[in-house]
Amino acid sequence: MSFLRRYKGPADYWIGLQKMNDQEPWRWIDGTIFNNWFKIWGGGECAYINHQSVASSSGRSEEPWICSKPFR
Repeated sequence: MSFLRRYKGPADYWIGLQKMNDQEPWRWIDGTIFNNWFKIWGGGECAYINHQSVASSSGRSEEPWICSKPFR
């Protein structure tokens, strides 16, 4: 995550992690369960990267997102 924070600029970015409620695990947008390799702060349903960490909120605000690209 430090790599992404270093180059992301001043905006916050959605990173494709979401959960339906507190009893459900975090899942990537493709349905894969998140393996908890970093902490997600906050009590929201959608995760984003900010200038300090990965946090969560309701996901109702419009923010840019980070997409994946296949490695070649």
